[in-house]
Amino acid sequence: MRYLVFCGAAVGIVAPAFGQSAMMAHAQICPGTPEPVPGSALAAKLKRSTLSDQKKDEFETTAQFQARIRQQADREFPGSTVSVAVKVSPYKISYNADAGTLTLEMARSDYAVKRSGLSVTEIESSSRVTGRYAAQNSYGAEIEVEERSDSEFVIAWPGLPSYGVKVDLHVSSDDARILKQNAEMVIVGSIAEPFLQRRYDLDLPTMDSPTRRTTESYALTLSPSCLYLRDINGKAFGLRLSKAR
Repeated sequence: MRYLVFCGAAVGIVAPAFGQSAMMAHAQICPGTPEPVPGSALAAKLKRSTLSDQKKDEFETTAQFQARIRQQADREFPGSTVSVAVKVSPYKISYNADAGTLTLEMARSDYAVKRSGLSVTEIESSSRVTGRYAAQNSYGAEIEVEERSDSEFVIAWPGLPSYGVKVDLHVSSDDARILKQNAEMVIVGSIAEPFLQRRYDLDLPTMDSPTRRTTESYALTLSPSCLYLRDINGKAFGLRLSKAR
């Protein structure tokens, strides 16, 4: 499979007024595509989706099953298109002032869904304490175990190496400073097989790590057609996509 390469050159677009600026930038960079929804809204939609629950019936062919899943994907995501704005953590952005280069960690693989062998970009995540209880090991040592319930919602990128992807952009130090404080990555693409994957993982407590953690992971496979970064002022930096030879 040819890897998708995200070119380092950025296209800066400044729209005149905050409020309308983000809409204008989106219309210029990703024309004809829906406005992005917040990551939290897409995460809620993935949680409600039944795509990952579908199983092939013994009386239908593989082609029939794939067609049925595609029809359901089209119903849940009109046109099988997703447009989402993902918050970018400051820890995923670094700047080299000498080179005038901002480096963005666009995708990584250290989530439960990494076992799928795909690079992923986090949409939304949460972690909450659900309880505590006393326990002891075989030697009688007692510990207090904390129970946690985690959720992870990610976009899985077909064709990207599993070790993750970083992107270099040439921007001014002023732009980089604003982006590092408050940036979003807008991702527009079409849903691709295997569509939506859901998995549950359980990490048992140990003496060194007395946490019993359950993790529910949702991975939406998306083939990107348009990407850009935007800052809090509505300035956008388009990322050009190309195919590796």
